[in-house]
Order: sequence, then structure tokens, then C-alpha cells
Amino acid sequence: MFLGYQNGKITFIADTKEELENLPLVSFDKIVKSKTNYILVNGEYVKESDSKNLVAIENRKKEYPPLAEQLDMIYHDLEDGTSNWQTLIKSIKEKYPKE
Repeated sequence: MFLGYQNGKITFIADTKEELENLPLVSFDKIVKSKTNYILVNGEYVKESDSKNLVAIENRKKEYPPLAEQLDMIYHDLEDGTSNWQTLIKSIKEKYPKE
């Protein structure tokens, strides 16, 4: 696998260096051979091994309550001696685990 970089970011991936060198109207700052597999996630190439963590992070963000609500939960937990906020956050993290 060969990675084509433009402005410090991977912009193209190909099986051979020649494929990248022969792309019309495209020039690269550098072309690097890599043994690591990369995939496209949200418009950016990331290591395939990291992609599951990115999906977990995005899913967690969707389920976390707004920050003001979380702060209110923490306040009431401190006042009432409860752990509702911690329980909620832990359940979301367990639902979408990172590797």
C-alpha cells in the first residue's frame, strides 16, 4: 500500500507507487510505502486499527447529555451523595467500548 500526502495529510491510497505518480492533475508532497491498512472515515484516512475507536467515540458523543445537564447531574450527585452521572457515563462507555 502506498500513501500520497498533500499538505501533511493522506489524500490518496494506492496499491502501487506508479498509480499515485500517474494520477492526472495531482501532485504529492511525498509518497510513502506502508504496511498498515488505512480506511476512509468521515473524509479522512485513518489506520484501520483506529477506526473502531473513532466509531465508538462518535457514538458516545451522540448519547452523552449536553454539558450543562451533565454539570447539573454532578452537582446533584455531590449534594445528594449519589452517583447518577458516573453511572450514566459508564453505561455509555460500556455500550460503545474502545479497543
